[in-house]
Amino acid sequence: MTSNIYQELWDIDLKNGGCTVSGRDMQGNWVHPDADILVDEQLEATSASDAAPEPLFHFVNPDKLSRLTYTAFIDLLNNYVVNARLSEDHLGDNAIEDQEITRFMDVMLETDVMRRAEAFVRAELVSELSAEALRSEILRMWFELYTNHFNSIAISHASGFEHVMVGEGKLKGNGIGGYHSWIKFYLDEQSGRVDFRGFNYDGNFNRTSKAGASFPYVATVAMSWTQLDIRGQPVGKLNKDLGGFFIGPSPELQMALGTIAFYESVAGRYSSAATGLKNDQKAVMLMNGRFHLVLYRNTTEDQMGGDRIRSFWPKFIAPIESTEADVVVPVGEHAGDQNSGVVRIRRSLVNPEGSDFGREWVEIENTGSVIVDITGWTLRDKSDRAQILQGQIEPQKTRRIVVSRETAAHPQLGNKGGQIVLRDGSDALQACVGYGASGEGVVLHFVDE
Repeated sequence: MTSNIYQELWDIDLKNGGCTVSGRDMQGNWVHPDADILVDEQLEATSASDAAPEPLFHFVNPDKLSRLTYTAFIDLLNNYVVNARLSEDHLGDNAIEDQEITRFMDVMLETDVMRRAEAFVRAELVSELSAEALRSEILRMWFELYTNHFNSIAISHASGFEHVMVGEGKLKGNGIGGYHSWIKFYLDEQSGRVDFRGFNYDGNFNRTSKAGASFPYVATVAMSWTQLDIRGQPVGKLNKDLGGFFIGPSPELQMALGTIAFYESVAGRYSSAATGLKNDQKAVMLMNGRFHLVLYRNTTEDQMGGDRIRSFWPKFIAPIESTEADVVVPVGEHAGDQNSGVVRIRRSLVNPEGSDFGREWVEIENTGSVIVDITGWTLRDKSDRAQILQGQIEPQKTRRIVVSRETAAHPQLGNKGGQIVLRDGSDALQACVGYGASGEGVVLHFVDE
């Protein structure tokens, strides 16, 4: 039995081109400026004003959004009616929309993330489920319309995909139901339909604190969502003071996480007496954070849990306290060491706690008096696998590079020892440091301070 299938799936996603994410540090600088997504949560939301004059998403790598599962996912987002009182098209009613769902299912189920999710479901939850049957069940739980009877109030034309990924207006008032997709939020920001009004976390967690700045993979936000008529003109605004979503997962990862949560809920594995949580929440650790994954199944007429997904979203609890230690690595003890130039390798985390993907990093420092442009430079490992760098480093400043591991050709910093090499655009060696075996969470220092 895997100890954490949710983290395992996220690791697979990152290994297969998933998005790296960065927020700002306490000084307002990007922690990882080369990340695929730069998240700018700004200030805590208040009821009196908009605390966030800038968008939540400062930058999203457009190459990620052009990947096959992303384009198929995005094609589905305009197939739903925001007003909860209005009817939707059932499967079979609209040939174009049905084709879009089929295409998304086809490309999603071919990904490594979904293959691993399928294997987990069969091995640990529903052993007799065939590939064809699982496809049918995913289609049902996410896309088939149903009537929800929560608290004996019937809401027709509901679907898991609409509620979770797209969002919908609540039956009463001007509230927002669901809307737990970072991709949808980003696209709505780009079109001017969503206004991010600031972060809104429970308890004492502060995004502008050191701990908060180090954890960019979730957003808990206040937001306004403008509704448009058929001509694209604004006709109303919906609001949500507390909403949240993961940042960075591919469409297939979010679908896989929700699908496994559904099956665990059906199997009675979605809570335990030890956690003290309700049976619709599961305590997990993901990307160095503690979460309660909330999974609501639809409510039947007899007030029982049904066979569709009503909602799925992450409730962020706190970052996992880091146990990073510092170790000074003398330069010159390993063959090829060279770290006395203007640009040098300052520190590195080669063996992060938990998964390596998206968490290994190397800091390089400009010790000179002028800006150094590192665009076209490469960061390499002992096997000469290279990651191309971009940007500039100000004088007397340090730049942290997240080791992407996007493909097998990218650097992989070995836990049992290795080498970190920095070459400029003409392939000239600028810095090289070796290191021995590194303990988990140990930050290696290559500059004697």
